[in-house]
Amino acid sequence: MVETVNAESQETEGTAMSQSTESAALPKRNKRGRPKMFTGHIKRHIVSIIRKHGLTGGRIVLAEEGTKVSLPTLGKLAAEAGVELHRGRPKAA
Repeated sequence: MVETVNAESQETEGTAMSQSTESAALPKRNKRGRPKMFTGHIKRHIVSIIRKHGLTGGRIVLAEEGTKVSLPTLGKLAAEAGVELHRGRPKAA
C-alpha cells in the first residue's frame, strides 16, 4: 500500500513538472523574418489617406509627407483594412 501511494505521488509530481517545464521551455516565440514596418497609428493614417486619395494619389501624398511606400504595400494595407478600391479614373462629378 505504501508503494501505491508513492507511485501515485510520483505520477502527479511528474505531470506537474512536465507541465511547468513545457511552459518554461516555450517562452514567447520570436517572430522570424522582417518585422512589419507600418503598425498602429501610422497604419491608420496611411489607410485614411488611401480612402481619401486612392492608391496612387495616396502614394503621392505620403511621399510629400516624407513616407515612401510602394503600391503593393499600400494595396496590402488597404485590403487588410477593408478599403474598397475601384479601377481606373474617378468619375467626374
